[in-house]
Amino acid sequence: MIPTMKYLCLVLILLLGFAAFACSDSDDSDDSGSSFFALSGGESEAAAAPTLSRVAMLDSADFDATEEAMEAEASVVRVESQSAPAAPAAASAKMLAGDAVAQDDGGESLPDQGVATLVQQRRIIVRTVDMGIEVGDVGESIDEIGGLAEEMGGWLVSSSHAEEHFGFVSVRVPAERLEEAIQRLRGMAQDVRSEITSSRDVTDEYYDIQARLTNLEATEGALIKLLDRAEKVEDALSIQQSLSEVQEDIERLQGRIKLLEQTAAYSLINVSLELVKGEMSIEAGEDKSTAVDEPVRFRATFTPPLDIEEFTFTWDFGDGSQPISSNRTAPTEDESKRVTATITHVYADERDSPYIAQIKISGFGEAGEFEGEDTVIVTVSRAPVIEVFAGDHFSIEAGETVQFSGSFTRPSEIRGVTYVWDFGDGTEPESGSVGEGVTTVVASHTYPNHRPYPYEVRLTIMAQSDAGPVEKSSVVTVFVDEPLGWTIAGWDGGDQIKGAVRSLSAVVLGLTTLGIWFVIFAPVWVVVIVVVVLVRRRRARNPQRPDPEPELEEEPDSEESEG
Repeated sequence: MIPTMKYLCLVLILLLGFAAFACSDSDDSDDSGSSFFALSGGESEAAAAPTLSRVAMLDSADFDATEEAMEAEASVVRVESQSAPAAPAAASAKMLAGDAVAQDDGGESLPDQGVATLVQQRRIIVRTVDMGIEVGDVGESIDEIGGLAEEMGGWLVSSSHAEEHFGFVSVRVPAERLEEAIQRLRGMAQDVRSEITSSRDVTDEYYDIQARLTNLEATEGALIKLLDRAEKVEDALSIQQSLSEVQEDIERLQGRIKLLEQTAAYSLINVSLELVKGEMSIEAGEDKSTAVDEPVRFRATFTPPLDIEEFTFTWDFGDGSQPISSNRTAPTEDESKRVTATITHVYADERDSPYIAQIKISGFGEAGEFEGEDTVIVTVSRAPVIEVFAGDHFSIEAGETVQFSGSFTRPSEIRGVTYVWDFGDGTEPESGSVGEGVTTVVASHTYPNHRPYPYEVRLTIMAQSDAGPVEKSSVVTVFVDEPLGWTIAGWDGGDQIKGAVRSLSAVVLGLTTLGIWFVIFAPVWVVVIVVVVLVRRRRARNPQRPDPEPELEEEPDSEESEG
């Protein structure tokens, strides 16, 4: 029971010592420092807990000596707590004065210059810049950015140039010269595609780690003194294990503090480089006029640069519809030019006319990436309607000349009216222009031959309007009959004789065939005839007699019966 009480007293003494240490710190330090330091006091007790548990394993025989050592250590802790408010600054100065070189997460070496000035600031800020730029030469620009970092007192972290048209470089520059470095990078680029600056405040984390480090160092000193006074091997080994763990934690916190100090002192700049896109000459064609719901054809001609073999293009028709993309192109008679595939589009409304249709084309190859664009204006209007009537259907005889007369409506919006009569027999169509104010067109045609089905005659009226060409057609059918003569048309004596002879030969051929079949089946006919004769003779010899009729009894006269 007494050894147990002694152990409890030992634990209580240590707790009181650490409590005095935390209270003195809260009285002398400012609000920010005291909050971090008080927080780290609990962590210090947690860090010292394994040590206390191992110390409690000592024998009761050595308890007196151990108790004296712990009281001495508690006094050391109280003395050290008197200077606790200056602990963060002292630790920072100690780290800055050291010769060790810390490494950040990427494994880069960080120099010690300029860190002390940064730590003295009120806040500790870590700034990172991500830029995307276009340059004329990716490899040369990577070397230039690395030289820029060294010139400003920084260094090249990493670089990559795996592809000819793309690259990446990461550098660190002093934080106070970050804006200068960004400006020089902008001047180096032909175009800045993106620029993102991020800042991270690590002040809280920094001072929290400083407080934890101070407590761990105090624990380390206490364990070293206990180790010096340990008399048994197992006690020394137990204390040494705890001391190793505490020292490992101290080294980890020191490295983290070093990293925070020096990453804040040197800002990181990540630059993605892309080869600037060259210009490609492209012609979208002449401006177009069309009508609502009428298809419009789009095709562009462009000049491909040397060593560019892959192309993609996109048409945006300007009416809010979905753009259409394709990669199909074709050569032209001019070897220096190519044309895009034809794209058809229909405009459904004329109220927002004119529309601006735009084509963008991109080319890829060994020479890099090239781009080009052009526009074409499309005027859309509602086309005037023309009604055409080609005439009624009729019949004529072959060789007769027929007169055609067609009519059509003529809206005021149309101009330059023309017509075409297509007679449907393969002859040259008849065409011409229609005078101003005229709404009828006539034509005549002769059909020399008749046929069992009619000819289709088509009248087409064409005109121009603000919406583009207007065209409408109408069809009339013409039946051409065979003309009537004085004799039966088509009678020929020679043909009639030939027909009669052929008929006679057919009769003879049929009789001959019948005789051959009769001869072949003669035995059958003989057997049939013999059977028939025998049957008739048999019936002749045995005629069938009719059955006698039964005699009827005479009824007596009624008179005789009465007598």
